[in-house]
Amino acid sequence: MVSMTANAASLQLTDVQDLGGGMKACTLTAFGEDSELKSFFVDITVECVDPGVDMIHQMKAIIIPGTLEYDVNTESDANTYNGLGTPPYDKARDSWYGDPFHKDGSIQVETYDVCLVHLESGTNPQVAYYEDAKAAYIALTGTAHVYGTLFREGAPFPFDFIIPEPATLLMVVAGAGLIIRRKR
Repeated sequence: MVSMTANAASLQLTDVQDLGGGMKACTLTAFGEDSELKSFFVDITVECVDPGVDMIHQMKAIIIPGTLEYDVNTESDANTYNGLGTPPYDKARDSWYGDPFHKDGSIQVETYDVCLVHLESGTNPQVAYYEDAKAAYIALTGTAHVYGTLFREGAPFPFDFIIPEPATLLMVVAGAGLIIRRKR
């Protein structure tokens, strides 16, 4: 009998940028915590905590209004259209999925809404295996609830966390800085 053990994996908030005006950009990354190249599958939902106040930002690249307008859903699309159009498309102020899960992956479910982003997709093992992979870039005003399951080689790793509004993020970062400084 062969025994198989699941290697740990997690979906984490890896970067938060203040875009001004209460808007922030958040990068969500899938990590395989075994230092091996393997496939991922993610079932991820990003949902506004207060739909009357919070908002997930979605933009189109409008090259010629009414004629050439493109949905921007991937990291590659965001890089291609950044700075083009009228008004210029700004990838920093849009939400999109990382290429390993979207462009090269196998999309099963994809939903965009002003208060909900949902993706069910796997990285494509015929294209590449990953130790870690950018799952999504979310431009957001307010607070969002991120939840779902990350699968690594078929083993499930649930996640559930809140992305707070910028003022709370600043307090958390400042508090962490004080704790580090105090320990020195």
